[in-house]
Amino acid sequence: MQGARQNAFFVAICLFGLAITSRAQEFYATSETTGQLELINLQAKTMTTVYTAAGKPDSILINAKKQLIYDLSPQGILAMYDPATQTNTVLLTNLKSPRDLLFDVPTACNPNANANTMLVAEYGIGQIIRYDFTTGTAVNLGAQLGSAANSFSVDGLAYDAQGELFAVASHNTVVQLDPCTGDVLKTLVLEPHYKVDGGDGMVYDPYSGQLWVSHDGSNNANGLIEVPTDLSSFSLFQSGEIPVPDGIVSDGKGNLYIGAGLLRLVVYNIPSDTLAQSSPNSLLVPGIDSLALIAGTSTSTGLSASPNPSIAGESVTLTATITPTPTGTPFGTVSFYNGSTLLNTATVNSSGVATFATTSLPPGADNIKATYSGNIDFAASAAPAFTETVTGTSLTATSTAITASPSSPVVSQSVILTATVTPAPIGAPLGTVDFFNDSTLLNTATVNSSGVATFTTTTLPAGSDSLTAAYSGNAGFTASTSTALKLTVGTAPAFAVTAPTTPVTVAASGSANVNITVSAVGGTYNGTVTLSATGLPAGATATFSPATVVPGNSSSPATMTIQTSTQTANTPANRKSELPFTAMFVSAGLCMICSKHRRIARSLPMILAIATLAFGTLSLAGCGGGTTMSTGTGQQSKSYVITVTGTSPSTPDATTTFTLVVQ
Repeated sequence: MQGARQNAFFVAICLFGLAITSRAQEFYATSETTGQLELINLQAKTMTTVYTAAGKPDSILINAKKQLIYDLSPQGILAMYDPATQTNTVLLTNLKSPRDLLFDVPTACNPNANANTMLVAEYGIGQIIRYDFTTGTAVNLGAQLGSAANSFSVDGLAYDAQGELFAVASHNTVVQLDPCTGDVLKTLVLEPHYKVDGGDGMVYDPYSGQLWVSHDGSNNANGLIEVPTDLSSFSLFQSGEIPVPDGIVSDGKGNLYIGAGLLRLVVYNIPSDTLAQSSPNSLLVPGIDSLALIAGTSTSTGLSASPNPSIAGESVTLTATITPTPTGTPFGTVSFYNGSTLLNTATVNSSGVATFATTSLPPGADNIKATYSGNIDFAASAAPAFTETVTGTSLTATSTAITASPSSPVVSQSVILTATVTPAPIGAPLGTVDFFNDSTLLNTATVNSSGVATFTTTTLPAGSDSLTAAYSGNAGFTASTSTALKLTVGTAPAFAVTAPTTPVTVAASGSANVNITVSAVGGTYNGTVTLSATGLPAGATATFSPATVVPGNSSSPATMTIQTSTQTANTPANRKSELPFTAMFVSAGLCMICSKHRRIARSLPMILAIATLAFGTLSLAGCGGGTTMSTGTGQQSKSYVITVTGTSPSTPDATTTFTLVVQ
C-alpha cells in the first residue's frame, strides 16, 4: 500500500500544491496552553486570536452559521462563540472531561441531525452524549465505552459516508456504534497495551474512504493509523514522524491536517504517503490541539433513482444533485454506495448533477447512499439513504439490429432506418429506440409489437456515416445497442418528381393538362429525365410536353396531357332505344287478340294483362342505374390514381402520384 502511494508522489505533491494555492486554506484551532481560539491561514502561515476562553479548549467545530462550538475539557464546559456578534454562550456544564465533538448526520431516528444535534465524547467516563441545540438538553448515547480493567474512556468520534458512527475507546480500540441506540456493533483493537501506543483523534476521509486515527504514545507511535470502515484491520503510517498527534481533519481531497505536540499544524498527503508539511517545517501554533476546517459554502446532496422499484438486471440510474450548484474547477465528485459497497464515483457537472447507471443492484431492499466530495469553495455533504426495491425476476436479454434503405443513398435522399429488437419485447410500454450517427442523436422512435422501430431522414451527411440503434429496454427486457452500420452517403445529385396534390377532373371523351415538375436533389442534376405514366383509365392516353427534361440546378416543368374516351366515363346506355321494341310487343299481342274477334269478350282479361306489362316495361326504361356517382346530366364519375415516373440513366427512378376524376 505504501509503495503504491509512493509511486504517486510527484502527482500528489502537484495536486496538493494546487489545492493549497487555489484558495487560502483556513482553519479554526484550539490552543490548549493559551486558552485561545485561533484563526489560521495555512497559505500565509498566519495566526489570529479570535477569542480567549476561560479554560483550556480541546475540540472545536463550525456550524452553518459560522459559530464556533468548543469544549473546555478540565472545566467540563461545552460552549459556543459567535465571531459575528463576539458573544460567548455556555451550552452545558458539569461534563466529565469533554473532548472530541461531532455534528450528527441524518439517520432514520434523527433525520434533521445536521441542524439540531451533535455528539460529545466524555473522555473521563467513557460516555457519549447527544446534545440538542433546540432544547438545550443532552442524553446519553448507549452505555459506557471501554472496560473497567483499562478504564472507561472515549476520545475520537467520526461518521463515515454511509452514516455509520465510530469512536476510539480506551485509547486503543475502534468501535462501530448504532447512531440511534449507541449499541456496539463491531470492535477492532489497535494496540495491545493501554496508554502506550494507542489512538486519539479520528476522522473519516472521503478521498480514501477510510478512517484515520492519530497514533500517539511511546515506542513506535507518533504517526497515523488507517482503519477500513469494516474494522477488518489497521495499518500504520509515518510512525515516529508526527510528534504526539491529536486533533485531525480531512479536506476530502487527499490531505489530512493534524495538530501535533501542542505545537505545530502538520499536513499529510494520503496518495503519496508523505508529509506535505513535515513537523520541522510546519506552521507553529503554540498549544494547538484540535482543528476545524473552514470548508467554504455549505452544501446539501439530494439523491434519486429511476426506476424504483426495479427488476434485477434492469438499468437503474442514480442521480445526485448538489445544492447550491458548485462553482470553481473542478466541481467535485459524488460517490454512490449500496450499503457500504462503493458502486461508482461520478464527476459533478456545471449544473451540480452527477449520474451513474447500473444493472448490478441485487434483489431485495438496497440501501442507496451518495456523498459529495466538495471542492475548493464548497463543502462536502452526504445524501440521506433511501431504499431501492429490486425484485428477483430476471430480465429477458435482447439484441438490436439496424438496417438502412436504400443502402447506397446520396445527399438529401430519403433514408429509412429500421431497428429490430430480438426477441420482440412485451409489456407496456414496449420501449424506445434512439438512432445515432456516431454520437449524434438523430431521433427517438417507439418500438411496435413486432419489436421494430423506424425513422426516416433526409439529413445524413455525405461520406461514411456510422449508424447505431440503442433500445431502452422495459420492465421485462434488457436494453441493448446494435453494432454500428457503416453507410456511405454519396455526393452525386438525384432528382424528384412532383404532381398536383388536389384531384384533376376531366370529362369523358375530353382532355386535361396536369403540371408535372422535375427538381434537382442534392446539387445540380444535368441528366435527362424521361417521364411516363401508369394507372390511366381504359382507352385513355397521356403525353408529356416536353417528353424529357433536364432539371439542372433547380427544376424543370412539364405538361402532362390526358385524353379520355367515351367508355372511360362508364356512361350507361340510352334506355329510350328500348321503346320501339316495347310498342312492337304490344301491337303483336293486340293483333292476335283481334284476329279472334269473336272471342273478344272472352279474352278481355288477357288484353288487360298485356297492356299492363307493356306500360310497366316503358316505365322501367325511363329509370337510371349503377353504383358510381351520377352527374346532373345522368353521367357518372370515377376516380383513378395516376403514377408518374421519371427515369434517368445511373440514377434511381423517382415517382409521384395524383388523383384523376373522370366525369
